[in-house]
Amino acid sequence: MVKHTENDDWLKDAFKSEPIADDGFSNLVMRRVQRQVLIRRWTMPIAMLIGGVIAAKPAAELIIFASRFIEILPTQVSALPMTWLPHGTTFAIAAVLILIGSGFAQALQD
Repeated sequence: MVKHTENDDWLKDAFKSEPIADDGFSNLVMRRVQRQVLIRRWTMPIAMLIGGVIAAKPAAELIIFASRFIEILPTQVSALPMTWLPHGTTFAIAAVLILIGSGFAQALQD
């Protein structure tokens, strides 16, 4: 059990005071903090939505290209020259870009 000494009484008397009026300062600080939290919470979803809208047309063109490619593929594969296939460096560059993009996305989450 803790013993009560006269120093404890002196400390209580030394630090006893009325709360200081802040004229709404703490409420203003709390509103600003909450506003910053709200902004940070909605920044990423809004950016993803805007990016999705911008990427919609190229994505649609890619889907159309892929569907045409799939239609051609079974019947005319033997007729196509092998030079139209992408080279290994293209795949290597794509892999590096995917790794960099995933690292950037991970950094955004942190």
